Amino acid sequence: MAWGIRREARLQARSMMPDPSEAELLRQRDVAVYGDPDGSTFEFLVEELTRVGLEGDEIYEKIIEGASRTDTDINRSLGL
Repeated sequence: MAWGIRREARLQARSMMPDPSEAELLRQRDVAVYGDPDGSTFEFLVEELTRVGLEGDEIYEKIIEGASRTDTDINRSLGL
């Protein structure tokens, strides 16, 4: 649920950005990083975390933890 709430908030925030070109840059970044213009999919996160050696509840705990963090580099680039 945390991942889904975060993803929906991301999409809503982008739809309200006053400069559509900034939202497009974020979509391009997400394609480059996650292969999806709307950010990481749940499946992507599970695969990545499994690949680095996490398993079971560790995976879900890490996804929940990540859903509560922001990207400081992105925030800085947007003047936040």
